Amino acid sequence: RGEPLEETARRELLEETGYRAGRLELLLSSPTSPGMTPEITHLYLATHLRREGDGGGVGGENILVH
Repeated sequence: RGEPLEETARRELLEETGYRAGRLELLLSSPTSPGMTPEITHLYLATHLRREGDGGGVGGENILVH
């Protein structure tokens, strides 16, 4: 989408779990398949969470939040 990584992580967390992070820390950026694809995975730690929705994803996603 061209949005900043942290904004994407915050949006995905809210859409999929219903939680908003008060603090988000980038822990790791790493290639998923070095030499095979240029794809990079970014791993964030979300803390100071507060529930703001039901989660479950969007569209045809079937995500169950416990």
